[in-house]
Amino acid sequence: MLWGNVTNILFDILLKFVELNRNNSDIVDLYFDASIVNSRTNKDNDGKGNLLLHLTDNTESDLHGYDIFVTDHASFAKTVTTNATGEASVKNLPTGNYHIQVRKNNAILLEKDLEVYDDNEPMNELSLA
Repeated sequence: MLWGNVTNILFDILLKFVELNRNNSDIVDLYFDASIVNSRTNKDNDGKGNLLLHLTDNTESDLHGYDIFVTDHASFAKTVTTNATGEASVKNLPTGNYHIQVRKNNAILLEKDLEVYDDNEPMNELSLA
C-alpha cells in the first residue's frame, strides 16, 4: 500500500513539473502521450472545465458572429457565438468528450470532437482554412 502512495505522489510531482515547464523544451525533454497526462484528475478540482475556442482562417476577415454548437451526444447542447476576435467559450462543463460544429447562416463549416479536462483550459484553435 505504501508503494502505491509513493508512486501516486511521484506521478503528481512529475505532472506538475511538466505542466509548469511544458513550453520550455530545454527543461523538459520528455515525450508524454497527451491522453495519459491529461486524464488524471487533480483531487482539488471539481470535475468541471471550460471549453475555450478560437476560430481562425487564412484571411484577415472578421470572424465575429459564427455560431458554435456544442453537444456531449447525450443531454447537453449549447450554442455560443464568436466575438470580434473569433473567440467563444463554454464554462463549467463536466469533463468528457464534446462535439462541436461551426456554423454561419445555418451552414456547417467545421465539425470537430474535443475533450474537456478538469480545470484545464487549453485554447482550442478551430481553422476554417
